[in-house]
Amino acid sequence: MKLKFGFFPKFLVISVLISVLPLLFLGMRLLKIGKSFVKQSLMERHIELAKGLSYKIDSHFQELSRRLIFVSSSQKLKKISQSAKIQMLKALLVSSPDIETISFLDKSGCEIVQFYNPNLTQNPYSVNRKNDPEFISARAGVPSISSVYWHNHNPLVNVAYPFGEDVIFLTVRLDKILEEIENAKVGKTGIAFVVDEDGTLILHPERVLAEKKGDFSEHPLVKYLLATRSEGMADFMKENRKMVGSYAPVSTMNWGVIVEQSFREAYSPLFLMKKNAVLWIVFVVFLSFLIAMFFTRTIIKPITTLINASRKIAEGDFNQKVEIKTGDELEDLAKTFNFMSMRLKVYNEMQIDRIIAERTKTKAIIFSIYDGLILTDYEGKIQLLNESARRLLNLSQVKEGASVFEIFKDEREFLKDFFREVLRRKGENIIKEFNLSQGEIKKYLKSTTAPVKTEKKEEIGVVTVFRDITLEKELDEMKDAFIHSITHDLRNPLTSMMGFMDMLAMKRAGPLTEKQEKYLDVMKKEATRLLGMINDILDVAKLESGRMQLNIEEIDINEVIKSSVQSMAGTAMKKGIKLVNKTEGIIKVNADAKLLQRVLINLMGNSLNYTPSGGKVIVSSEDCGDRIRVCVADTGIGMPPEYCEKIFEKFTQIKGQSKGGTGLGLTVSKEIVEAHGGKIWAESEVGKGSQFYFEIPKEKRKNK
Repeated sequence: MKLKFGFFPKFLVISVLISVLPLLFLGMRLLKIGKSFVKQSLMERHIELAKGLSYKIDSHFQELSRRLIFVSSSQKLKKISQSAKIQMLKALLVSSPDIETISFLDKSGCEIVQFYNPNLTQNPYSVNRKNDPEFISARAGVPSISSVYWHNHNPLVNVAYPFGEDVIFLTVRLDKILEEIENAKVGKTGIAFVVDEDGTLILHPERVLAEKKGDFSEHPLVKYLLATRSEGMADFMKENRKMVGSYAPVSTMNWGVIVEQSFREAYSPLFLMKKNAVLWIVFVVFLSFLIAMFFTRTIIKPITTLINASRKIAEGDFNQKVEIKTGDELEDLAKTFNFMSMRLKVYNEMQIDRIIAERTKTKAIIFSIYDGLILTDYEGKIQLLNESARRLLNLSQVKEGASVFEIFKDEREFLKDFFREVLRRKGENIIKEFNLSQGEIKKYLKSTTAPVKTEKKEEIGVVTVFRDITLEKELDEMKDAFIHSITHDLRNPLTSMMGFMDMLAMKRAGPLTEKQEKYLDVMKKEATRLLGMINDILDVAKLESGRMQLNIEEIDINEVIKSSVQSMAGTAMKKGIKLVNKTEGIIKVNADAKLLQRVLINLMGNSLNYTPSGGKVIVSSEDCGDRIRVCVADTGIGMPPEYCEKIFEKFTQIKGQSKGGTGLGLTVSKEIVEAHGGKIWAESEVGKGSQFYFEIPKEKRKNK
């Protein structure tokens, strides 16, 4: 159903859209610019924070490295005493408040001397470091630093530095770095943390979490950091929450600094902008709606007045006059409308007498027609109904304007379906026959339809003509009964004659000359052909009346085809025609094998009759799912396309192509196929051969 919108809602919507769309466009552009600005600012802020923390960590370890290099290089100047070494250690400890302990280790990893920072620890301990990787590396001349480890809830690293034949071994606290990480807040949800080269967490504002040294290698930002070893920024999902963050490498230690923050908080200015923009847009839309409604009503009211007056004129009331005082084009339209109304009233008074006369004449012609006539519009409403139609269809109480879908019910439901088809196939000529017989009273109607058009070729409905064909049907039935009776009576004496011919052929009545045998053979062939014609006529009568029983059983259609081809092989060989069986496999179907074989023999015999010597007849089958299809194709003389349907009618033969048959073979085949619930058809062109097809369903029910 097509939706209909009035002028008022359309004008109102357009007015609101005109005022709101520019605002929406501007708001979206500003939001887009704002988003770009906020994202750029956020990126700079996050990356600067990550780079700043990275720089501080690098600076911390570079400063420690410079001091150790200075101490280590002093032993190269000259051989220094043990007391000088001790003084150096003390000076290094004093100048580096983040060193917890510092000691000299001999070649075996034992401490020669140790000093500690009392502000950082009160209980230093001595450990043999010979198995520590840092000591082993320093003994080889390569300074080394350990991974971060935690002691008494404090982060530390071990640093080993070669000092001549000895090794300087330090335990360095990372309190200042951890303090920087803890103070590096970004809003309420933003934090920073540090991971090593494997993605293991080493420093975090939550110390308990850092002490567990969890694996953060699957963290999206850590993945980017480990893959690129450069700074950057990205959005990501964490525990079903959208986050934004940055990362920067710590080149000195091969670590990485990660900064992350809630996406919602990071982009809070943008969300605030969106909220304000939406509120303002809603406010403007509401204000525009009120203003547009006010102005729309001032325009719609006179239009509505004109519409109501026009509707009454359309109903035949020409005494309409509208009063509109707007001082604009609407007032001019009202004046023009009033003038038109007056002119229509005059014209109507002039034409009404002529229209009545024409209508009376038209009705007189229509109602004098013997055939029933019904004129309907394309909604099924009756526009015209003559007396013959009332009599034929028993519609004495039906009035014009009634719907055909309401008056044809119950036992006449098929007429409702017919009119539904007529209206659906708009413009087509539909011909159908109906059996309206009741008991012993016979009544048959034949209907034809045609579209009704105006002089301008505009279609206004469909006219359906019902003609009483009861007499024709009764004559056909009498003719069929006569043919059935006469053929049945002819078959008995003919069968008797053929029996005596067989007796003569067996020389039971004495010897025969060669000429007598020849004549007898011709007589027997013609009698056999005549008996076949009579049997065909009887079979058609049985099939049409539904008295022929089908012996339904599950069969292989390809076996039936094979048997039929073998039966016709001799005939094909005599005519010099190649008969080909192109079936494959097994195709099961519920059908009467003998009747289908008769169909195949009829079709092959027809093709052999109209195919010249040297030609070919091909029989094939196809499994079409719930149906099977069989094709008999030949390379014969073909036939005009208009005969492809006619040849299945009784006693029909193509002019100039008669081969002396009754014209019932294809009719019998058609009745057998249709008795199986299938269909049969032909496709052909003159000089290009013919193809005969038939289809039947696989699941035809067996007779009980």
